[in-house]
Amino acid sequence: MTRFFSITILISLFCFNLEAQITPPDKVDISNMNPEDVTPALLKDMGLTDSQIDIVMQKIANGEQLPSDLTKLENYEDYLEPDTLKERNQVQEVQESVFVAQPVVKEGGIVKVYGQGFFRNSNIKLYQRASEIRAPDNYILGVGDEINIVIWGTANYSQVYTLDNNGAIHPKLLGRMYLKGLSLEKARSLLKRRFGSIFDLSSSQIDITLTYSRVITTNIVGEVERPGSYTISAVNTAFNALMASGGVSDIGSVREIYVKRKGKIVRKLDVYEFLMDPKGDYDFFLENDDYIFIPVIGRTVTVVGEVKREHTYELIEEEHLTKLIDFAGGLTSAAYTTNIQIKRYLDSEEILIDLSLDSLTRNNLDFELQDGDHVIIHKIPEGITNYVEIIGAVKLPGKYQLKEGQKISDVINIAEGLLYNTYLPRGYVVRINEDLSIQYIPFNLGSVMSNMNSGENIRLQSFDLINIYAKDDFKDDFNISIEGAVRIPGVYPFGNGLKLKDVLYFGGGLKHGAANNRIEISRILNFNDAVNQALPTRITVLTVQVDFNLNIDDDAAAFELQPFDQIFVRTTPEFEFQRNVTISGEILYAGTYSLLSKEERLSDVIARAGGVTDWAFLEGATLFRVDNEAGYLFMDVKKVLTHQNTKTNYILKEGDIIVIPKINELIMIAGEIEYPGTDVINAPYHKNRCARFYIRKYGAGFTKDAKKRKTYVVLPGGFVKNTTGFGLFNIYPRVKKGSTIVVVKKVKREKEDKEKVEIDWNVFIEKTTVKITGLLTLYFLITNL
Repeated sequence: MTRFFSITILISLFCFNLEAQITPPDKVDISNMNPEDVTPALLKDMGLTDSQIDIVMQKIANGEQLPSDLTKLENYEDYLEPDTLKERNQVQEVQESVFVAQPVVKEGGIVKVYGQGFFRNSNIKLYQRASEIRAPDNYILGVGDEINIVIWGTANYSQVYTLDNNGAIHPKLLGRMYLKGLSLEKARSLLKRRFGSIFDLSSSQIDITLTYSRVITTNIVGEVERPGSYTISAVNTAFNALMASGGVSDIGSVREIYVKRKGKIVRKLDVYEFLMDPKGDYDFFLENDDYIFIPVIGRTVTVVGEVKREHTYELIEEEHLTKLIDFAGGLTSAAYTTNIQIKRYLDSEEILIDLSLDSLTRNNLDFELQDGDHVIIHKIPEGITNYVEIIGAVKLPGKYQLKEGQKISDVINIAEGLLYNTYLPRGYVVRINEDLSIQYIPFNLGSVMSNMNSGENIRLQSFDLINIYAKDDFKDDFNISIEGAVRIPGVYPFGNGLKLKDVLYFGGGLKHGAANNRIEISRILNFNDAVNQALPTRITVLTVQVDFNLNIDDDAAAFELQPFDQIFVRTTPEFEFQRNVTISGEILYAGTYSLLSKEERLSDVIARAGGVTDWAFLEGATLFRVDNEAGYLFMDVKKVLTHQNTKTNYILKEGDIIVIPKINELIMIAGEIEYPGTDVINAPYHKNRCARFYIRKYGAGFTKDAKKRKTYVVLPGGFVKNTTGFGLFNIYPRVKKGSTIVVVKKVKREKEDKEKVEIDWNVFIEKTTVKITGLLTLYFLITNL
């Protein structure tokens, strides 16, 4: 007992001394402590809240003086400066590599309300990986973010730091630096200042970037295409995050999008504010477990007509007609603002409201719009009345303003005067009377231009049309034509003294192959008599010989052309340029060959090319014809070389391509075969074997969907051999080297629904009995004969 009592006393004394030496945490004075020794755990033991711990650690990181009573630090947000608080309230986070759902885009991009297409037409992007984007300066750092610090120049340093659970990094020689809650811009400033204390940054450069952003979970609910929880990277803004859900639905609001955090609304987003002012501060970042809530759309109004962007818009409280026009991009220059119309549903009927937009603007008033209103802004009615028009032989024809007292000469002067070929004896003013009848008023243009006070200088009225004629309007066009084997065929104006040689020059001279002894001229013999005396025309054809230097013989030297002569230059019969074919592959002298005649055949060209080599696979030879897009022609070169009269010994045409391939020992099998993993295989050739042999031996047999009777073989020359059916048996075609076996798939046809006919068994038995009785009677009659 004495021993136990002694031990008890010793333990009690030890505990008393220990308790006397330890100062309670809330009494600790940390103002004189080494910043490295101040930890969030110590502050927690002192009874500080999480918000107060954030303030203390932030002050230590910034090198600021701590207050004597830490418990008076009530709220982290109250402590922050206004700019910092603004960034803090824009807390963000977006999506990492795991992307839960793909955005939904409406087919065709059609949206009911302006602003919904902001998400559906991919106007913004969802960053699926943290490495996809360079973080903006206002990005708020948090636990898990990675900061890369690189210094180069006189000093060299490179290190990546990850914000730990306390929101701090731990650079060597600098100690702990608390960055959580700072914007990236302010973190850079802090890091540059701290690293500048141990590195010479005056002769070095420092770069601080966010290399990896943390991952958060965002809940998107309400009127969205695909509500749910999404794992996203913190670099995304709230607008980016909405892309994960496909954006708002057809009945979702684009004006009042709420971000909730811990049950409280921390931000209301408005797509219109962003669209109207994209340079504004709308980079609102999310925190883990934030909720984005999209309520049902509010008041919607449609505007059509003379606005720059016709659409249906969502209006919020205090927004009416003036704001609607602003959203629509404003009025066009042709908008008729004296009277606009609003269609509205009121008391179960549709009504029309006429409204003067000019009056509202003058009195600085607005017009209250209701849900479902349809605003129509008409175009200014067409109908300019203060103009006259001048056409014809003036320098600047067109419409001009009519001023009081203007005459014909005034408008001609405005139109920069007359052309050199103006017809002066007569012009017309075409006038529309009040009863809409048309009146033609003639005038002497020469008199008008020589004397402005002449009575011919008519005073004009609105809509008058002044028609000034040119001398060319009253002149017949005489021309000649040349066509055929000339370089520039066409129609040319006739001139006095024009010779055949001249027109041949106009036509660019004779082409190669022109028959210079067959130039014909078709002429109207009695042109003047036919015109002046209304007689029938008589046509003659003259033939003239001209050499290629365009020299005509003495008889034709004085040959002059007449109006409407037609010159025809014929082509020399049988003239043509070389026609070439190409032969390649297993041929001794492959290349291009010119055809020697119009009847040269395939066998002739093969012979000219030295014949085929020992490795030639004649069964696989092909002939491709460009002429008339004929394509590949069936070939049997082996037979062509032995029997030149065979049908496939074609007469060759220009552009034909002949290919003699090398021996092919393989057989291709394609289609409905059981071979695992593919429906096309190649197999070795077996002499005198049919298609069924290859399918079973190498293709693992037919599939259940194979239509065996439709199996066919494509021989190397392009010929096709089909399977022949005899009752329950199929005779498959034999296979040659280089062939392709094709197994066709069954075509499933929908069975037609047949109406079930109910059988009347009494009638059936009656009819059957009659037939049997008749047969028995016939049998007895035959046997008794």
